Amino acid sequence: MPDDEARPPGADSDVEADPREEWTARREETDDLGADHPDGRSDRDTAVTADGEALGDTDTEATAAHNPEESFLRPSGATAGFESIDREDLREHYGPIRTFFKRRAGRYQAFQRRLTQAWLRDTYDIYLAAMVGHMILIVAAAVALALVASVGLLAAAHFWTLSGLTGATGLSVPALAGSVAGALVAGGVVAAGLYYLWRRVYRVRMRIDRRRREIDYNLPYALTFMYALSRAGVSFDRILVRLADAEETYGAVSQEFDRVVRDVEVFGNNLYIGLENLRAVTPSTELRRFTDDITTVLESGGDISGFLRDEVDDQLDAAVEAQEAYVERLELLSEVFVVGFVAAPLFLLVVLIVVSFLGEETLDAIRLLIYVAIPLALTGFAVLIDVVSQPFRSTPVEFSPGRARPAPPAPGEADPDWREEYQRTKRLQGIRTRLVNQLVQVREAPERAFLFSVPIAVALPAAGVLTGAVPLGVDAMVANPVAVSTELVVAPLVVATAPVAVVYEYRARQEAAFQRRFPDVLDLLAVSNRRGLSLTAALAIVADSTSGRIGAELERLRNDIRWNFDTAEAFEAFGDRIASPELTRTVKLVAEGSRATSDLHTVLDVAAADTAERARRRSQRRQALQSYLAIIVIGFLVYLLVVLMLSTSFLDPIETYAAELPPAVDSGPVSLAAIPVDQYRTVLFHSALIQGFGSGLLAGKLAEDSLYAGLKYAIGLLVVAVVAFTIV
Repeated sequence: MPDDEARPPGADSDVEADPREEWTARREETDDLGADHPDGRSDRDTAVTADGEALGDTDTEATAAHNPEESFLRPSGATAGFESIDREDLREHYGPIRTFFKRRAGRYQAFQRRLTQAWLRDTYDIYLAAMVGHMILIVAAAVALALVASVGLLAAAHFWTLSGLTGATGLSVPALAGSVAGALVAGGVVAAGLYYLWRRVYRVRMRIDRRRREIDYNLPYALTFMYALSRAGVSFDRILVRLADAEETYGAVSQEFDRVVRDVEVFGNNLYIGLENLRAVTPSTELRRFTDDITTVLESGGDISGFLRDEVDDQLDAAVEAQEAYVERLELLSEVFVVGFVAAPLFLLVVLIVVSFLGEETLDAIRLLIYVAIPLALTGFAVLIDVVSQPFRSTPVEFSPGRARPAPPAPGEADPDWREEYQRTKRLQGIRTRLVNQLVQVREAPERAFLFSVPIAVALPAAGVLTGAVPLGVDAMVANPVAVSTELVVAPLVVATAPVAVVYEYRARQEAAFQRRFPDVLDLLAVSNRRGLSLTAALAIVADSTSGRIGAELERLRNDIRWNFDTAEAFEAFGDRIASPELTRTVKLVAEGSRATSDLHTVLDVAAADTAERARRRSQRRQALQSYLAIIVIGFLVYLLVVLMLSTSFLDPIETYAAELPPAVDSGPVSLAAIPVDQYRTVLFHSALIQGFGSGLLAGKLAEDSLYAGLKYAIGLLVVAVVAFTIV
């Protein structure tokens, strides 16, 4: 096996590649400008009539083909020439609906820009024509249904007497049939209008907002990527090519810069026009500002690397400010939780129970509060936290597989005798292999543990009920609420969620340890590479001095580079294995750096500094949010204490006193013996269970932005509630 220990750092990268060759190679891959369109044709091409005559202003169309975003930069769109073309020619080429919209191109210029921002490849006329077609189908279906309903009613009136129906409505059969038909048609029109609002407004706006958030989230990572490559000496045009090709890592940011690459490759524009076009259509204000600034630096011949370093610093300051604002919002939400989910339910419970002793029936209201209102409120609060935390959540990253596993040779006559027996044994072991693979995948995806824990959790109470060990029924629940609820609800819930909580915590702790040590590993690699060691030699030294999972992963990375001689793909496989979105983006930076430059230590320096800063911010945020975890736990303990006092110090004395009173004495306006004390005690216990489980999930959501992280708190609070009611 050949050894690459003597190779210079990054010797397998394409450092001598001419950037013009990359632009040419990518241009050759573009076979058809209209590949994204359903009919295989770019709608920006010049339309022609059946006689071969051009439709539209030739100069205008040529300008649009040269600069596809030109229509967004001028008051009048590039397709304004369609208004002067004969209507019949347009209908023959585009159809009546698209012709209607094309002859009014100026009115839909802003809408075309929104479609582009939403990353919808259809032009405005194709999009609106499809929308109108669907609306017509909706109305036509409503009309057909109305005809069937009205004819059916009239036909039924000939065979049966519809006196009950006509008497209830006060209408004759023809009038009733007309009313039903009118209602159905009106419903179809309303449905078509709602579909118009969804497709014309809501769908486009939501896609734009989602892309804006994704761009703003990935832009700091992309700027770090650009800065690292520029510091290593990579030209700016090559940086854009690398960034555009890294869509699986940088998402919408790569798609946006791919517009620039497309303008240069396909339409022959220069880089400045490409950046101007990007500025015209991007939905992100931050990216628009960056495009303005980088264009100024390029035109003035400024220092690109220094400018990108300042941009990275600015993004870091902005991230710190955003994190402080995020922590303040979570602080406000924790105060809302104490008031809305501890104080308010307790107040309502006490008031409703006291009112019930005055002769009012409030048990149904209490059940509605405990079994419906509180769970729905907790769910809504979790959704609110999720919305607030959305901009700070790491989006998953997964690289495209580079090297595929080689396929085994096809069976042949020259196969040895044992091959058939081997294939048979392999098929018999298929189920076992799939089961083992599922167990292995549970570590990477904790929710897979539900596939094993939920059936067991369902089987336990079912077996208890079938054998008679666990009583079933409302009377049994009221008679012994703690024991029956624990056996039928609490124990299965713990069995179903405990494995998921254990797997998630194991994975989260491993990932946290990996994230803490990874910046130091990158720094050591950079120092070793700067002193002349090859990347594999540096990895060997760092792996030997590092223990735990990170050491094993570095050893696999080194072996992958030595055996396969592909540094970039080895790093990408390493990024997939660590399964951490932030670290995977850092690994992508190193992988692209190994492709683009031999000075890999400069890329490693930038990656180490960026990763260390992000780890520091993440640690600060986690420490700041731990106090909110204590607030939620203390709030639940207060709730539990109050319901225990209601049960023991209020309900129990009333039950004892009512049992000792003679019937004659207890026959007042409100009979104490008629108060369902057992049912009140049951709903109080259930309220503690619901509050404990929901509070635990919210604690994990607030502190770690994960409901899975809250499972351990939820299970603990459930156990505390059961033990407290059992002892008391």
